[in-house]
Amino acid sequence: MELSGAIRPTLMLVTDRRRSRRPIVEAVHAAVVGGVDVIQIREKDLPPLERLRLAADIAEVVADRAAIVINSDIAAAIELGLGVHLQETDPSPDATTRSRLRPGVLVGRSIHSIDLGLLGHCDYVLFGHVFATVSKPDRPPRGLSNLQRAVAASSYPVWAIGGVTAANAAQALYAGATGIAVIGAILDAADPEAATRSIRVAMDDGVDHIARRTR
Repeated sequence: MELSGAIRPTLMLVTDRRRSRRPIVEAVHAAVVGGVDVIQIREKDLPPLERLRLAADIAEVVADRAAIVINSDIAAAIELGLGVHLQETDPSPDATTRSRLRPGVLVGRSIHSIDLGLLGHCDYVLFGHVFATVSKPDRPPRGLSNLQRAVAASSYPVWAIGGVTAANAAQALYAGATGIAVIGAILDAADPEAATRSIRVAMDDGVDHIARRTR
């Protein structure tokens, strides 16, 4: 799936309350104001009830300004009317489960190889890690060439994750990604709204360059 100048690339923030320099709900709000389109509530170490409460707080401040998916917790997604983001090894929701999700919510999945296998229905897949990242210092990045291969092999939109910043976001778009997902590039910043805006500008500039190149 190639990105065209008519498509605005998606910017996802993946939450990590332990890494955020601000309270995570405050940081999410700032990121949405700055231009984030999708929030992935990760926080897998939290007990289910605490994760549910945090997700409810995030949903309240985000309102309808961005889509929200919760990582692997289908029960919470159903209860709060959110989308769900699945890990590579998670089973796909069956028809009964899908019918209990709110209509129109996102369902996505992480992938870590170009052997996509049986993904089930997804609205997007998240491929990574593309660039070197401090969260996985012992694992080499999969790189832009593998991102290109994943894009070519996937029938779903592919978003890039892992070490993506304002400095390299356009490279992921040039490789065919239709969106990017970030953690540290926003949450490590003292001003997450400004950090988000800088990433969004880099993405928009990348789209403009692609559009000029394909004319």
